Amino acid sequence: MRWITLGVIGVLATLAVTPASAQENYQANYPSRVVRIVVPFPPGSGTDLLSRLVSDQLARKWNASVITENVPGASGNLGAADVFRSAPDGHTLLLCPPGPIATNKFLFKDLAYDSTRWVPISWLTTVPYVPPLSTPSLASSWCMCPIAGWGPRSTTSSLAMST
Repeated sequence: MRWITLGVIGVLATLAVTPASAQENYQANYPSRVVRIVVPFPPGSGTDLLSRLVSDQLARKWNASVITENVPGASGNLGAADVFRSAPDGHTLLLCPPGPIATNKFLFKDLAYDSTRWVPISWLTTVPYVPPLSTPSLASSWCMCPIAGWGPRSTTSSLAMST
């Protein structure tokens, strides 16, 4: 019984050490070439500006080249398809809002990519949506502070949503 226990512990220890050392070797070599961050929208958009900030910080941290490449068109589908066709080695990243990942599969019949095969890395930002009101009487019935968590005085709808 004691030999079986020692054998099981030895096998588990071997399995625990092997993936960790393989992962360390892979991480030591990353990035081995230029990392592309694909933005599926035109230059100057909010997503493009965010990507340029992130790519600058990653280039400093990794001491490697990280570029932003804009591939606009088809509601983000062209850039998403470009990332989908690239090698799954972590050197091509997609930075986009939920449209090309979650929404477009319901809006477009034939997509050149399958967003369920992507691995999410990080949630970078949230954007509040606030409807502008032209009537002062309507505006007075709403609390205009979504950051503080205040909602409308009426419980039938909400003023701001974070996505």
